[in-house]
Amino acid sequence: MNLTNLTFHRKAFLLLVAFYLIAYIFPLGFRQMIRPDEFRYAEVPREMIASGDWVVPRLNGMPYFEKPVLGYQFTALSFELLGENAFALRLPAALGAGIAALALYLLLASNAGSKYLAPLGTAIFLTSGLVYGIGTFAVMDSQLNAALTVMLAAFFFAWRADRQWARAAILLMVVGIAAGIAFLIKGFLAFAVPAVVIVPFLVWEKQLRRLFIYPWLPLAVCLLVVLPWSVAIHHEAPDFWRYFIVEEHWKRFTSATYDRDPQPFWYFIPVLLGGMMPAGLLWCISWLGWNSRDRIEFPAEMNRVRRLGYRIMSLRLLQDPLGRYLVCWAVIPFLLFSASSCKLGTYILPCFAPVAALTAYGVIVALREYQALADKILDRMLRIVGIIFTAAAVLGILFLAVIGSLGKLPLLYSNGLTMPLITLALIGGWGGAVWWCVDRKRSAEIRIGIFLLGIAPAIFFGLRAVPDDVLAGKATAIGICRGVAKMPLRAGDIVIADRNTLAATNWVLKRNDVYVLGRPGELQYALSNYPEYTSRWLEGYGADSLLKNTPKGSRVYFGMRNFKKYPIPKEWEPYESITENGVTVVRF
Repeated sequence: MNLTNLTFHRKAFLLLVAFYLIAYIFPLGFRQMIRPDEFRYAEVPREMIASGDWVVPRLNGMPYFEKPVLGYQFTALSFELLGENAFALRLPAALGAGIAALALYLLLASNAGSKYLAPLGTAIFLTSGLVYGIGTFAVMDSQLNAALTVMLAAFFFAWRADRQWARAAILLMVVGIAAGIAFLIKGFLAFAVPAVVIVPFLVWEKQLRRLFIYPWLPLAVCLLVVLPWSVAIHHEAPDFWRYFIVEEHWKRFTSATYDRDPQPFWYFIPVLLGGMMPAGLLWCISWLGWNSRDRIEFPAEMNRVRRLGYRIMSLRLLQDPLGRYLVCWAVIPFLLFSASSCKLGTYILPCFAPVAALTAYGVIVALREYQALADKILDRMLRIVGIIFTAAAVLGILFLAVIGSLGKLPLLYSNGLTMPLITLALIGGWGGAVWWCVDRKRSAEIRIGIFLLGIAPAIFFGLRAVPDDVLAGKATAIGICRGVAKMPLRAGDIVIADRNTLAATNWVLKRNDVYVLGRPGELQYALSNYPEYTSRWLEGYGADSLLKNTPKGSRVYFGMRNFKKYPIPKEWEPYESITENGVTVVRF
């Protein structure tokens, strides 16, 4: 890499780091925790710290076998360093997004075709809606995606190392470490995703024999990473592996589960299309680059099928090994996840890094080989985006100004309009900047950079502008805290919760002895298979044994049931009830 390119990469990298810090890291603690996932992924690490047991994941004091332990351990370490709060809870997910972005940048920077590929591909990745949403929300998918991205990037570097055996060996060890981490976060996807990428790629490269060379070192290293905990969990909870393999892998792939119905094969197509926005708007010019071809002479006697095959292989994208690798990485895991019976939108996050890279590749080729047409399409797209967001921001500011002057502010903005107005002004400024760059005929790189990264300040202030009441029942802790403030718990009170409020009740009250009322959700296995916990499951409204064996007024229920549709049973004899932010607290 020459000095000019090195200086460019340094500046581009620093710009991406600034965007990442402003949009991903700094606002992590601005909003309340959201049920059900964030409370669940906070409570398991909290109980891990409280009990000192870092081997067996537990929720409400019961074995919780949905995932291996490492993701919870990362969060527990974050809690130990930063305290038990929303920022520390979401930090591992945000770091996962950052590590994945760094691995993608390094992979694309190794391509000598264009110095813009790495920063553009990484910017598209970081500004994709699904990547941002998962990267700032407390779930394990972002951490898993980081490990998978590092693994696949390191493998490509190892494959390209050719006869530099020491370099290749080190990179294959990195592959093994990343595979072990991925396995300890979410299980056997650590092997399935890389396998469906690497095997077809080596077949495509006509290097199938390398399949008998590459796996051994990564597998040995991976085994060293996963073996200690795998043995420990088998010793502490012998039924973990049976449940995890059968219920969390086989049944989720082939059939419905307790909380999820089968979804159609095409389920992930709208998820990918929507999840790439707003960066996905660049597809309007990227397709020009994807269709770029090398000139190949077709013999007149060649039949149609063979001609079609040559036309596909003449695509410029497929002439580069990295391009072929990215295509395998984007397409085949997407088909694998689509074949699964149970689906969630977060499952296809591993496909976003290669799709972002392919989008960047197409944009760069289009601007280089079809400059006039690509510039025209880009200008129209950016002008439309600029007009829409500028107009929306101006209308929003006018609306808030009018209702504020009339003294009719909604309760949602009882804390004032400062943050909403700043956010709308920044959105309008971003839209205006995008529009201004088009009219000023700035370079395509500057126009795309402002479009992708200029939204960062609006994201920062926008998250501060969201009032807690907007989240309503989703921010369950607010309702629980307000309910407890008005109806304080007494020593000896028995706490009951439904599945919607259970983890939040554990988290807020710092208790792991809560009774479960109605459907147990993710605790069904522990309540059904561990006799010591079965008495804490009150099926339906059946609390007969609890009513007989505990004094009146000592039972406190936290729930989100619709009591108009499902009235409180007479035998409960409730004499105090409070509803706050969608959470009903009943003492009976």
